[in-house]
Amino acid sequence: LLHQEEIVPSHEYRLALEVHSGGAYWKSIPVQEAGTVRHKVETVGGSSPVEGSASMISQFGSAQRGAVFVWRWQHLLDSGPYNLPDWLEKTLSAEGNDPLRKLQTELENLRRWEQ
Repeated sequence: LLHQEEIVPSHEYRLALEVHSGGAYWKSIPVQEAGTVRHKVETVGGSSPVEGSASMISQFGSAQRGAVFVWRWQHLLDSGPYNLPDWLEKTLSAEGNDPLRKLQTELENLRRWEQ
């Protein structure tokens, strides 16, 4: 974990370095222990709102190896109290880490109710 900040009530946005070993595909590949090991480093950009909460595995496949910087939401259960409207308190207290998805779900529920 490199950085964390509470941006939404009861929710932190965290910057972390995720390291992926490549899964079962790479288990049978021998690792060279002697000498200097160098790895090519590339930056990956262009994250869309849809990809914002997705993991490297879901974006690139489970056999990928490497490290990536990721932003992740974390629901903080022991924070507060906050002076929020009841509907917002209920929405943000729902299960899950991503407050944007929680709000989107609430909007969808309201739209269905209005129809």
